[in-house]
Amino acid sequence: MGMTVLAFLVALTVVIFVHEYGHYRAALAFKVRVVRFSIGFGRPLWRWQRLQPGIGLPTEFTVCAIPLGGFIKMLDARDQQIDPAELSSAFSSQPLWAKAIIVAAGPVANLLLTFCIYAGLQWVGGLQTLPVISTPTQGSVAEVAGLRSGDWIRQFLIDGEDGKEVHSFEHLSRLITTAVNDQDDFELEVASTPNGVTRLVSIKVAGLEIDQQRSVMTHLGLSGPLTQPVIIRVIQGGPADQAGLKPGDKVLKVDHHVVNDGQHLIQFIR
Repeated sequence: MGMTVLAFLVALTVVIFVHEYGHYRAALAFKVRVVRFSIGFGRPLWRWQRLQPGIGLPTEFTVCAIPLGGFIKMLDARDQQIDPAELSSAFSSQPLWAKAIIVAAGPVANLLLTFCIYAGLQWVGGLQTLPVISTPTQGSVAEVAGLRSGDWIRQFLIDGEDGKEVHSFEHLSRLITTAVNDQDDFELEVASTPNGVTRLVSIKVAGLEIDQQRSVMTHLGLSGPLTQPVIIRVIQGGPADQAGLKPGDKVLKVDHHVVNDGQHLIQFIR
């Protein structure tokens, strides 16, 4: 909980800083004097001054105790007495179009921040699950077609189209869901190991009725990627706890039947 609150405050501070910095940079561009640049409200924790470029007068920068907002205070004849020599650097003296740009610069800066964050996430990428399947549900379309636990799905093929390399289990799910919704039969190029000999598995979906309460993958018997049959959590006082199972235990057999993977274990228990 504490880390969540801290992460929220850090993210909020970044958003506020970028917003106010957008106003600040636009004000500098039009040589409008910024009297104060503040992040947060309440008692100042840090305070320093710096001469504003192009004007040579000081701007006070503050970081305050309550990080729930921020502001920049510009020289403005509407709320303070101004030396006639400084009148040209007042916000109130600027033409309407310049005022509009300064006011809009904050939201525009936030939009640019959003674009940069999303672009960065796409460039960096993320972890994805390998397209290696767990034990198909007994009697399901996938099991009848010949898919087995540990099969590595290499390519997805539909008649008349070039094969598509499967990059992850999520990618496989999207390809299969689209094919089933379009009532297109498809083939999977499968290997028992990453670099093993491949075989083709045909999946017939024409005329297959899909229950809207379940996902297409579950309906076909592909409930998830390959996982180890390891106990993650045991409910205190439950049957597993009473039997002596502990978190981290790996289940090897159920009633003398070898357990292939986590999904296989779930099927046995059900």
